[in-house]
Amino acid sequence: QSLGPGSMVSIFGPNMPPSTASVSSLPVPTTLGGASVTIGGAAAPIYFASAGQINAQVPYSVAPGSQPVIVKVGSTSSPAVNVTVTATSPGIFTVAQNGRGPGAIQNYVDATHQPLNSFAGAIAPGRLLIVSGPGGGVLTNGPTGVGAACSGQSFSATPVTASVGGRAATVQFAGCPNPFVGLDQYNIVVPTGTPDGCYIPVNITVGAVTSNTVTIA
Repeated sequence: QSLGPGSMVSIFGPNMPPSTASVSSLPVPTTLGGASVTIGGAAAPIYFASAGQINAQVPYSVAPGSQPVIVKVGSTSSPAVNVTVTATSPGIFTVAQNGRGPGAIQNYVDATHQPLNSFAGAIAPGRLLIVSGPGGGVLTNGPTGVGAACSGQSFSATPVTASVGGRAATVQFAGCPNPFVGLDQYNIVVPTGTPDGCYIPVNITVGAVTSNTVTIA
């Protein structure tokens, strides 16, 4: 699967940092636990580092195409492994954390109440869904530095559409919410006429790429 600028990525392998470290403040650093990562020659912010895994963000500056990923621990660098970067590679988080089944999608009730959509907490047509995931690509008014948080005024630079129950849905907001790093949010209105059900399909399309399809109730 391809990666989009701003995406979160997990890198697995031996001889990673000997101790476990995770980010405790912003901006997200490009060196953590003695490890650093470059993607397409650009330093990648690192959220988490351990002996077998590093979680990092694809820099927004990385151009589409085949790009080398290199991990450096201390003075030792790994061989380059190429990955495919596309302008966008949207995804939707799911409850099972495997990209399938019910989406980890919130029902917007008011500014302080956005419960998780579920069989017991379904949503009606005309109401607002909050859909989250990675891979929305470059942002307008994006973060001002590597690993910096979004301001809440960071909007998708690429056209976004959405489908709920097979019907086109209005996208009220598409961008990176404050104060997150590497997270995209889509506020979507459930279309009139969407049928009742516990497994209503939802997906988003950013540019020419459509996300995984998840379900809501």
